[in-house]
Amino acid sequence: MNVRNSASYMALAGALMVSATPAIGQVTPAQAEATTPAEAKVEADAATATSAVDAPPAEDRAGGGDIVVTGSRIQRPNMTSAAPITSVTSQDIRAQAAVNVEDVLNRLPQVAPDSQQTYNDSDGRQRIKLRSLGFERTLVLIDGKRLGTQNGQDVGIIPPSLLERVDVLTGGASSVYGSDAVAGVVNFVLKKDFEGIQLDGNYNFYNHNNKDTVVSSLARAAGFNSPRGLTNDGGRADVTLTAGKKFFDGALRINGFVNYKHTDEVLLSERSNSGCYLTQTSLNAPISCGLTPSSSTSGLISPLDSKGVATGQYVNNPNGTRTFVPFGTGAGNASNYFSNYAYQRPSERVNAGGFVSLDVAPDAEVYASGIWFRDKSYNNYPAIAGGNVQVNCNNPFLSASQASTICGAAAGTAAFAPIDIRYRLGEGNDQPDSYLNTGLRLTGGLRGKAGDAWTYDIGGVYARNKQDYTPSFVNAANLRNSLNVGGTLAAPTCAGTTDAACVPFDAFSAGNTNPALIDYLYDRGTSTTIGTLYDVQANITGDLGKYGVTSPFAEQGVAIALGTEYRKDTLKSTADSVYRAGLGGNDTYLKQDVWEANIEVQAPLIEHKPFAELLQANGGYRVS
Repeated sequence: MNVRNSASYMALAGALMVSATPAIGQVTPAQAEATTPAEAKVEADAATATSAVDAPPAEDRAGGGDIVVTGSRIQRPNMTSAAPITSVTSQDIRAQAAVNVEDVLNRLPQVAPDSQQTYNDSDGRQRIKLRSLGFERTLVLIDGKRLGTQNGQDVGIIPPSLLERVDVLTGGASSVYGSDAVAGVVNFVLKKDFEGIQLDGNYNFYNHNNKDTVVSSLARAAGFNSPRGLTNDGGRADVTLTAGKKFFDGALRINGFVNYKHTDEVLLSERSNSGCYLTQTSLNAPISCGLTPSSSTSGLISPLDSKGVATGQYVNNPNGTRTFVPFGTGAGNASNYFSNYAYQRPSERVNAGGFVSLDVAPDAEVYASGIWFRDKSYNNYPAIAGGNVQVNCNNPFLSASQASTICGAAAGTAAFAPIDIRYRLGEGNDQPDSYLNTGLRLTGGLRGKAGDAWTYDIGGVYARNKQDYTPSFVNAANLRNSLNVGGTLAAPTCAGTTDAACVPFDAFSAGNTNPALIDYLYDRGTSTTIGTLYDVQANITGDLGKYGVTSPFAEQGVAIALGTEYRKDTLKSTADSVYRAGLGGNDTYLKQDVWEANIEVQAPLIEHKPFAELLQANGGYRVS
C-alpha cells in the first residue's frame, strides 16, 4: 500500500488460469496506484506505455507475417507508422491493477481525463476523448472496426482479459477512418488465439487521510460536518471469467467472457478538502463556504411583490418560531449543498461476449463476434421543492408577521401573493436519479489473401445502445395544490383541489421532512434514447512491388490500400407521459447515411542507404 499526504489507492488483484497446455498457468498479484476521485487526482502517475512511430511490440499479424498498424490499412512485414502511436499492453494494465482500461488511458497525456465517468452527473458510460476535442471526434475501434455509435460510445464493454493492447493514435486519421477520427483513434486489439480457462479478480479502494485543511476549517465554521482521519471507501470490484478453445487442428477458434463490475459511492462530503464549495465576494475578500439558498432546510422564501414592505431573501427561523430571518444572518439557515454530491457514483455492470473464427480455406477466414452489456449508474439528489408559486394569504401555516411580509395589507385574506420558494426537505430524504444502459454489438466478415500481393477484409458491424434515464422531479401541479392550504394550523387541508392524495405543505417553518409530502410532490419519469449503427466495409491492400513497381533505391515496392464503407446511424429519443409532463421536450428521430471511399498509398523511395535509412512518401484520400 502506498500512502501519500492526500490519498492513495489500495488494490488487490489475482488471476487463475487453467488449460490443457502445461505450464501456462500463472498468478499475477498486483498492487498499484491509481487516480483518486476529483481532488486527489493530482497523484496520478503516468501510465506504462510504449510511445513510438514503430509498430506496437505485440503485433496483430495477418497471413504471411504482415503487421497490422493502427492508422493504416496497408500491411507489411516490417510496417511502421508515420503517425505517433502510443501502445498500452495487457501487461501494463495488469501491472497497475486497473479495474477499467480507461483508468490507464486517462493517465496518458494525449487523453483528456473524463470526469463524467465517475462524477456526480455520470451516466455510467466510459468514454474517451483525445486532445480535449470531444468524444464525437475520437474514433474508438475494436480490431479495426467501429465500437458502435459515437453517441453511445462505451469502452467499458471491452474485456481486459482478452485485450492484447490498446493503440492510441493522435495524429488524426480521417483519410483512413472517416471524419470522426479528426482527433485520433483508439484501437483495442484483442487476443486471437486465447485457449484455456482464466478467472480474473480485482478489487481496489481509496485509502484517504482526511487532514485539517482550509476547506475543513471553513466548513466547520459554517456549521457543516467535516471528516477527519483515515478512511477506506470507494471500493471497485471486477471479476471476469474467460474461456477459449481451438478445434480441428486450430482451424476453428472460439472464446468468450463474462464480466461483472461494481463501484461504491464516494461523496464530496466524505473528504476534508471538499466539505463545501468556496466563494469569494471580491479579489481581496476572505474565502468562505458558500451558503446556497436553494439548499436550505429552513426554507428560503423570497416575496416577489413587496405589497408595500421591503423585499429580500428570508428563511424560516431555525429556532422553530414561525418568523422570517434574513438569509445568511445566522447558523442553521442553510444546508450543505455538497452533502450528497458524488466524486464517484455507485454503479453496476454485467457484460458478456463471444468470438469465433474459422479457416474456410488456407488463405480465407470467416469471423464473427457478439458483445452484450447492461450497466446501471445511480445517485441521489437533494429533495428540493420550489419555484415561482402563489400562496394564499390566509394560509394557516403563515404567522401574522410572515403573512404581512409576503402579502402586506392583504394578509389574512383569500388573495394570493407570488413568492419564490426553495425548500430542502431534509438531508436524509434525497431522491434517486439513475441511468440504465444496455447494448449489443455484432460483427462478422471474411478476410484473407488473394495471391501473394493482395489481402482483403469484408465485414460489418451492427450496434444498438439503449439508455433509460429516470430522474426524480417535483410535480408542479402537486406543488401548487399543496401550497394552497385551508383549514387550521392543527388540521390543515388542501383548499384548491379534490385530490385525496394531496398533502398540505408547511413551507413556513423550519425542518419540514414529512415523507408523505415528499411522496406526493415527487414524480419519476423515464426518457429513452436508442442509437443504432449499421456499418459495412470492404478493404483491399496490395503490394505492387510484386509486379515490379519499386523505386530503384528501395527494397520494398509501392503499397496501396483501397476501401469503401457504407454507414447508417440512427438516434431515437422518447419519454413516458410522466417525464413529458414534468420536464417537457419532444420525441426525436434522427438519421444519417454515409457512403465513403478511400485510397492510401505508401511509396518507399530510399531504403538502407548511407545518407538515408528510409525516405518514404505516404498519401491518403477519402471521399464522402
